[in-house]
Amino acid sequence: PVAEAAKTDVSRIALAQEMTTGGLTERLKRDFRVKTYAFGEDLREQTETAGPLEATGKRTNVARALNHLGARLANETVSAVFLLTDGGDNGLDDPLAAAAAFRARGTPVHCIGLGSAKPLKDIQIQDLSLHRRVSMGTLVTADLTLKSEAMDGVTVPVVLTEVKPGSAGKVVKRQEVTLKGGQQQVRLDFSPTEEGVLRYVVSIPAQPGEAVKENNSETFVVHSSKDILKVLYMEGTQRRVTGRELWEHQYLVKALEEDKDVQVTTLFRDDVEAARRVGISHVRDPVNGFPQDKAKLYEYDVLISSDIDIDYFSEKQLANTVDFVAEHGGGFVMIGGYTAFGTGGYHQSVIDKMLPVEMQGRGDGYTEGPGHQFRWVLTPEGRAHAIMQIDPDMEKNLKIWEGMPLLNGFNHVLRAKPGATVLAVHPKRRTEFGPSILLAIQQYGRGRSMAFVTDTTAGWGEQFEAEFGDGGDNQFYRKFWQNALRWLAAYQLKVPHKRIVIRSSANRYNLGDTAEIYAEALDEHFEPTFQAEVWAE
Repeated sequence: PVAEAAKTDVSRIALAQEMTTGGLTERLKRDFRVKTYAFGEDLREQTETAGPLEATGKRTNVARALNHLGARLANETVSAVFLLTDGGDNGLDDPLAAAAAFRARGTPVHCIGLGSAKPLKDIQIQDLSLHRRVSMGTLVTADLTLKSEAMDGVTVPVVLTEVKPGSAGKVVKRQEVTLKGGQQQVRLDFSPTEEGVLRYVVSIPAQPGEAVKENNSETFVVHSSKDILKVLYMEGTQRRVTGRELWEHQYLVKALEEDKDVQVTTLFRDDVEAARRVGISHVRDPVNGFPQDKAKLYEYDVLISSDIDIDYFSEKQLANTVDFVAEHGGGFVMIGGYTAFGTGGYHQSVIDKMLPVEMQGRGDGYTEGPGHQFRWVLTPEGRAHAIMQIDPDMEKNLKIWEGMPLLNGFNHVLRAKPGATVLAVHPKRRTEFGPSILLAIQQYGRGRSMAFVTDTTAGWGEQFEAEFGDGGDNQFYRKFWQNALRWLAAYQLKVPHKRIVIRSSANRYNLGDTAEIYAEALDEHFEPTFQAEVWAE
């Protein structure tokens, strides 16, 4: 009867109504107790007084319906489930996984197709995930979930447009995507160039023969603000190379402060009179040195430790530094040198657990000098990572890194930690675990950390800091460190207030959904507090 009806103009909902009130249902009732349910986005039982089926829902979530059905019937013996469907589904969960849960309890799920047996062509943007509050100029990553039917192998453009009142909109990103059928992930990167609440539309042009065109776009807003990034930079190379105008620390400071939204405070490892005269203190200065308490430390967004032995810090300062990353969401980068990483005493310290590389101890050592110069090699992950993007063209970018100035030394580390991402390795030197790591990163709690296992100052990085550029300047060096800073400070850039954090239960909602909003309040010591009075408007 279904096959015959499919050849006519009988609607799918009419077919479903016929099957649930007569025909198949009546035959099943002879031997079984039959329960009938209807679903769109939610599941509801169709009792005799419920009235006829209606196709009025805005979404179809097959997996959610099956999961809810399983929960309702958890204490009952279910002989079989018959699923009447036209194949439409715009839920995010996998219906096959939901059906497998029934199979695991010995209950088969029989699918009965309604309508045409030929699948309808369709592309839809199912989900969109990104941070909605960002700093102007920050690289924002939007992760899209696409779903396509009957369009395998078709290449379509995914277009991101900034929309302003009274204008046609400005295309800020266009990316070609080859459809694979079913769900697939697409990542779009863009940078807001203005302050304020900015409106964007991500869309895929309607394709010939596509059944539903309304689900090809998604609108979202981003709150872009101009925040000052504060960096505390500790440097152990506290001198100026003969013949150069700049002190060693100034190369990195100038690179970072080229971005007018960045403010760098420099500390030398030791008390240097010439530096003191121009306002540069040292790590152990009890007043102006490395902060003694959390509140002062948490005024910064990123910490840079370049060739500073662990003995320069107290246990409290080290513990606060770990909390700065894990709880406060700050960024931390350790730069190599004679007293960094294992040789600097950081093995098995509290700092060790947040670094992306494994060390062995003060005997780890380093390699330097004539005959040991090298250019690092980007890993596949490094080629694709935002930190390493000097030029947006991938081929040009790779050539830039292949032509980087020679580095003159590096610290020995054992291997990357399980959650780390290795961006660059030594071209020849290896450990028992693979190529020697030179640049690695990882997420740690709310924050991020980086291990820069060579040096960015003289003598290991003397050419790198001054000559990595085009035409004799160091523009590529500056771009690298600007990228690194933005990546390290990602959490701080996306949190609008330091002592109040607000988040929601989802990144997107449908009309009629209930939104759950969570607020976390911190006290003056940046610890969670139950004493705060919080209200929402």
